[in-house]
Amino acid sequence: MWLKKTAQGLEKVLTPVIPVIGGIGSILILVAMLLTVADVIGRRFLNHPVPGSYEISSMILVIVVFSTVTYCQLLKGHVSIDILVSRLDQKKQDIINIFVYIIFLVVIAILTWRLYIFAVETFHKNEVSGTILLPVYPFVFIAAIGCTLLSLVVLMHLSMYLLKMVEK
Repeated sequence: MWLKKTAQGLEKVLTPVIPVIGGIGSILILVAMLLTVADVIGRRFLNHPVPGSYEISSMILVIVVFSTVTYCQLLKGHVSIDILVSRLDQKKQDIINIFVYIIFLVVIAILTWRLYIFAVETFHKNEVSGTILLPVYPFVFIAAIGCTLLSLVVLMHLSMYLLKMVEK
């Protein structure tokens, strides 16, 4: 069945790739922290802050957010409040999960689409950051790619829930 092949194909591709991307995001948190520490030390003790540290940290955080949120979704680690849903039988829980994943997929797909449009616009306008004139478009493209991967992970989970419902 096509649903099973979709779920298995996505799982085969995404399961090894997403943790690596999440790991890169985690390492970049350390880089942002070290940059901030260097900026504070330079500002306080040497009277010479790191130029553009705020901009660089902001751009790093774009990469961090859009790489680690996908990893969190792969692990199904997002916070959910299921006080009411947990009292329902498993079939009703699965139906609610399918509905939630469909809404999630639609929202993430729209966000992804708009991020790609915004990335192209920032590229054509040659937008740069204010202090160190860092191009903005690569980071918007990274956000769009992160959203694309998140969409694929959500699609994988949705396919698995649908497959579970079909097989029962």
